[in-house]
Amino acid sequence: MFSRSGRRIVLLVMLIVLGAAQLVSANPFLGSPEEEKPGMSRPAPTYSFLVDWQMTVRDRMADLFIAAESGEGKAVLALVYALAFLYGMLHAAGPGHRKTVVFSIFLSRKARWFEPLLVAASLSVLHGGSAVFLILLFKNTTGSLLSRKLDTAALFLEGWTFVFLAVFSMILLLSSIRHHRKGHHDQGSGKASLFSILLSGIFPCPGAIMILVFSLTLNMLHHGIVAVLFMSVGMAIPVSLAGYLAYFGKKGLFTRLKENEAALHRFSFAAELTGYTILLIFSLLMAAPFVLSILS
Repeated sequence: MFSRSGRRIVLLVMLIVLGAAQLVSANPFLGSPEEEKPGMSRPAPTYSFLVDWQMTVRDRMADLFIAAESGEGKAVLALVYALAFLYGMLHAAGPGHRKTVVFSIFLSRKARWFEPLLVAASLSVLHGGSAVFLILLFKNTTGSLLSRKLDTAALFLEGWTFVFLAVFSMILLLSSIRHHRKGHHDQGSGKASLFSILLSGIFPCPGAIMILVFSLTLNMLHHGIVAVLFMSVGMAIPVSLAGYLAYFGKKGLFTRLKENEAALHRFSFAAELTGYTILLIFSLLMAAPFVLSILS
């Protein structure tokens, strides 16, 4: 049987899925290519040196894919996978990729030492895996229509992800305040926050989509999927660093305050509120253009 908090989570997910299904049926990303795409904000600023490095690695990967398609051997594919790993690291080091979400969650909850790495790896695999799902869904579509469908589908998935995060972070924030007033901590909030961050990974990675589309055009989609897996492992490194930044910062302050129980409780509550507030503000800013576009 689910606990009360567990039932609330399941109910919320069901409502969001049903709402998304209703909107997709009315204005689906599988519709005509002439339909107006939903709006979505993009992270900023963009660091030019990271973009330049990514472009260099991406171009080299494209050359190697072409060489592998010409039958130049397994060593070429091994180099493709190595560059995909590097590309993933560079790609996730820039804006986006849920680093703000990961930081806020591990600032707000207790965690064991391996959890930031485990969550970052799971999030990155979901991020790349959703791109694989979309390319498999639309792989029989050709030409510019493929790009339009992939782009619109990705925008819908991203938009609903941030809508969910905004609603869920509000619930977590209010739950934290309510339980603090009652003088006890909701043990389910930690699991709920991890649940929310993993669901945020359903937004497909644009870089992964680029690799998959290119490999599809060369009839090497299976190699493209393997490259996206290596890319996901690379993306997990910068994302986990964001989690460890919050984890070790919070742990260090906890160690300093462990002799002062009252101060420790105040700091714990403040950290929890700060984490959930960051998550709420970030989610609202990212979800707003999408919500406004589908309502207009």
